[in-house]
Amino acid sequence: MPAFGVLLGLVLGLLLGGSLDNVIAVRLRWLPVLIMSAVGLIILDAVLSAGAIPDSRRLWLIVPAYLLLALALLANRSRPGLTAAALGTAANGIAIVVNGGWMPVWQPSLAAAGINPNTIHSGFHR
Repeated sequence: MPAFGVLLGLVLGLLLGGSLDNVIAVRLRWLPVLIMSAVGLIILDAVLSAGAIPDSRRLWLIVPAYLLLALALLANRSRPGLTAAALGTAANGIAIVVNGGWMPVWQPSLAAAGINPNTIHSGFHR
């Protein structure tokens, strides 16, 4: 799902007159950490969904990835929106830690969105 958000953002930016040259010109601090943690979380989501990681180890893999991502985003807080992204990432990480390595999903929100809880097959959400 995160990859879809990035792709959607790029497509919308291009449709609204943006340029890939503008994206390439942006200089970010801690770029390798930012990329590794973001890609790591995408891979971790796939591995968790496949059931390849025991529940006893999931928290120890998720916490460092979220922490590194939040720190890398915070290192770039001078860029518009990245402070909010860092705070949102940190908030998600805290919710995951409090819930033992799972991202909680509130049942009424699923109902309001018209989503049947039985159709969600995620190794990440509960």
